[in-house]
Amino acid sequence: MKKRAFTLIELLVVIAIIAILAAMLSPVLAKARQSAKQTGDISNLKQLGLAFSMYTTDNDDQYPMLSYYNEAITTRPNNFGFHRWPWLTVNYAKSFDVYWSPLDTDTRYRDMDPNHPENGYTFGLSPSWGYNQVAFSPAGAPGTYNPITNSAIDSPSDLLMLANSIYWTRPQDPKVGYFRIYPPDQWSGTGTLNGLSYGHVWPRHQGGRVGILFADSHVKAKTIDQVRTEPMWTTETN
Repeated sequence: MKKRAFTLIELLVVIAIIAILAAMLSPVLAKARQSAKQTGDISNLKQLGLAFSMYTTDNDDQYPMLSYYNEAITTRPNNFGFHRWPWLTVNYAKSFDVYWSPLDTDTRYRDMDPNHPENGYTFGLSPSWGYNQVAFSPAGAPGTYNPITNSAIDSPSDLLMLANSIYWTRPQDPKVGYFRIYPPDQWSGTGTLNGLSYGHVWPRHQGGRVGILFADSHVKAKTIDQVRTEPMWTTETN
């Protein structure tokens, strides 16, 4: 018995149905991809929490300094003497990859050729999360910082240590992360949105949320308004 072939109209109907289904699934798949990236962001932050914890254990309970400069101490890749907190903790994290978030859209530094001469410098300057320097590594003499110890923290579960960050202070600047963040009293506001609007804090999660690592190593995503209003920037108990 001869099989009947599809007519042109039937083929067009099938193609139309497939197109409709693809259009319906596209937002779902996009949301799933975003959720997977958020999970990766949180996972990397948790690993950084462990790295910070091991660092303090090995350094008399003291947190990492925001940065210091010593060109005589070499790193591989070379950081040209700029020893920012990623360089102080990377031996505990065991991987450069955890310092980058899958949520970052500008990946020029994350994907930089390992042999690029600026690879070590940009690793320290532009991780995906910024350090709450005012609380954890207060400024001392010009160009120096005095990191605190665990005992100086009244409520570690409330104190923000790292948060999603962005550099971008001028239109031509890359929208990569930044190694430090500033408390709300130093935010410029949202008149012209850029990295200084929220003190280099940046909401990369869905719903305008910021991935945050707290001093007790737990991780949570919060809105900019929550970050702005909650007492999470100081070691003092309100």
